[in-house]
Amino acid sequence: MKKILLLSHYSDWHIPSQFRFFQYISHLKTKKINVLSKPLYNDSYKEEYNKLEKVKVNLFGKSSIKRIIQLIFSDEYDTLWVDSEAFPGFPYFLESFLLPLDKKVVLDLGDTSFYKYETSEKKYNEYFLKDKFPGIIQRADYVISRNSSIKEYADGFLNSKSILIPPTIDTNLYQPYSHIDDFEKNEFVLGFTGNHFSSNFLLKLSDVLRELSRVYPIRLLIINGNENLDFGIKTTHIKAEGEEESKELSGIDVGIFPTAYSLKEKGNLGIGILKCMALSKPVIASDIGSAKDYITHSVNGYLCKTNDDWYLALRLLLDERELLESFGQEGRKIIENEYSTDKNISKLTSIFLE
Repeated sequence: MKKILLLSHYSDWHIPSQFRFFQYISHLKTKKINVLSKPLYNDSYKEEYNKLEKVKVNLFGKSSIKRIIQLIFSDEYDTLWVDSEAFPGFPYFLESFLLPLDKKVVLDLGDTSFYKYETSEKKYNEYFLKDKFPGIIQRADYVISRNSSIKEYADGFLNSKSILIPPTIDTNLYQPYSHIDDFEKNEFVLGFTGNHFSSNFLLKLSDVLRELSRVYPIRLLIINGNENLDFGIKTTHIKAEGEEESKELSGIDVGIFPTAYSLKEKGNLGIGILKCMALSKPVIASDIGSAKDYITHSVNGYLCKTNDDWYLALRLLLDERELLESFGQEGRKIIENEYSTDKNISKLTSIFLE
């Protein structure tokens, strides 16, 4: 039995971590790979995280000391599965010293936090962190990149063994669901699922949505977002996870996922896009990050750069309702062929068993 120590930043309450790590643990166990998770921050940080508050100094200190102790007593593990960096804010030479040399290190890059270090004007970052990620990438035995933009960065360091393993979807949980009252539906529902922070990007579409609402009976459904947002159109806010979220998303017509054009958003994993695709829903998203991996323009949705693009894309789907079904079916096929948990578990298994 292979034993893996998962050094994630958060436990399974953190949605990206669910899709990058925790959904695989039971599958890996059937392959004789036992994964034990030791999150850096305990569940008490969840509330602060959801409020977008930074980690307090005392929590950071306690968490770092706890992780050092865990590594000292990690003899029974074959491999360390590291979430981006084992010690955020530590220089490379210190993190490298703390990681045991006799362990295989699988580095899992799920965002573009490396740009934060490399472009920061803070003196500490410039002197101590600028070269951290190039160092830990080359130190790792394998690098899992969660989208093509991240992989392109990792591939720039010739010593790294980089493999693309995108977030994946449990196609049994997220599968097309028919609402009995669909025939009575007299509105066009635009859906979004994410978090407090990512939902704020919907404000970029306020003018587009108001303009469309003058002609079409549209409603915006926001799941797990910022409930204080005002778009000037009919909007419903709900909190939902798992099966309940899946059923709510099944009632939408189109998934919409705008975001900013920034280095940070290049690492956006677009989990909500995958959920909608798994439910056979067409998706429209900003042309950046993982959306470019998931969406084939005019096949299962649209990629947009400007508000004019968004307006035209939504108009097309509002006016040509047959596209909803064809785009949705293509999206489901893409999920089943490329982004299902069953399709990607073999990649992880091969890394851990080698």
